[in-house]
Amino acid sequence: MIAIAGRERRLKQDRNHSISRQIVTAYPHSLMGLEDLTHIRERSKRAHGQNATVKPRRANRHASQWAFAELPGVVADTAWLNGSMAVKVDADKTSQAGPRCGHTAKDNRPEKGVLFRCQVCRLVLHADVIGARTVALRTLLIPCRGILL
Repeated sequence: MIAIAGRERRLKQDRNHSISRQIVTAYPHSLMGLEDLTHIRERSKRAHGQNATVKPRRANRHASQWAFAELPGVVADTAWLNGSMAVKVDADKTSQAGPRCGHTAKDNRPEKGVLFRCQVCRLVLHADVIGARTVALRTLLIPCRGILL
């Protein structure tokens, strides 16, 4: 059992290292914003116990085994060694905030769907694109506050 746990730990470390290497080599000498995934397991709402079917249980098991906290640190170390900088960005409501007008509301994501519809400026885009833009905008503000990984 101990050998399996060690093998699994090394596999996760290797996966995180290869992901960080791909990110840093794709964007050399850049400022990278990473969502702060602290307490992500507690914040995500997933079906548990009797309410979960086989697919959600498998997804829960896979998500709970992933080393969320380790990846940003590995990316930051790899970035630093290659002349880049990585900063943590608050992940709160990134896909609910409009990048044009800044209006943040749950109504911007009707039924928590994949489309973002701003109630103020009427911007319509995929919610993941909106989230990425919000993270990018917050990243540009971070060095002024001095919060580094």
